[in-house]
Amino acid sequence: DTINQTQNSNPNNNAKIITTTLRHFQNRQIRLQTQSREKHTGRLSMAGTLWEAGPVLADYVTNPACPLHSFRRMRVHADSDGNVVLPAHPPTTVVELGSGVGLASMAAAFLGCRVFGTDGALSSVELLNENFGRYDGEFNEGAKPKGLLLEWGDSEAVRELIERDLEGCFPDVVMASDVVYAHSAREELTKTIRELCP
Repeated sequence: DTINQTQNSNPNNNAKIITTTLRHFQNRQIRLQTQSREKHTGRLSMAGTLWEAGPVLADYVTNPACPLHSFRRMRVHADSDGNVVLPAHPPTTVVELGSGVGLASMAAAFLGCRVFGTDGALSSVELLNENFGRYDGEFNEGAKPKGLLLEWGDSEAVRELIERDLEGCFPDVVMASDVVYAHSAREELTKTIRELCP
């Protein structure tokens, strides 16, 4: 069980704090703020919810048996004296599409990956950065995740992400979970993935 639905509501807004556990990462507990309504529009917030596949993806990323070499090579481990040993490899660069509250992005960042969590709604990006900010001092050097606005199908925004944030390189991994609610979004999502992974 990767998620423990401990919730604390804030009556002054629509935010809830939930706690989840990364069981393959030293049973690390993560507290995430969620929102049931978009801050700027008041509409129902799809991105402000921790959907069931989010903890599954986070569990997959941190699993020592993960078949993706890009995550396995980032394995942080302890030496015989119990000191944390960081990977000797350059960090894996990860872009998460539709990051929502950011759990999978945080899991990859805790491994030492260079992570860019993206979402198409400004209030979701703000929420992402708030959740990332809770753990500022706990990410490895250079591995603090960054929340960015990215609407699927926006080729100019993808180019800007690659040029500005990824320093002209394509990501090693593009990941997403529970992101297609409207079938009409499939074409835009496909276009964005193809532009990130030519």
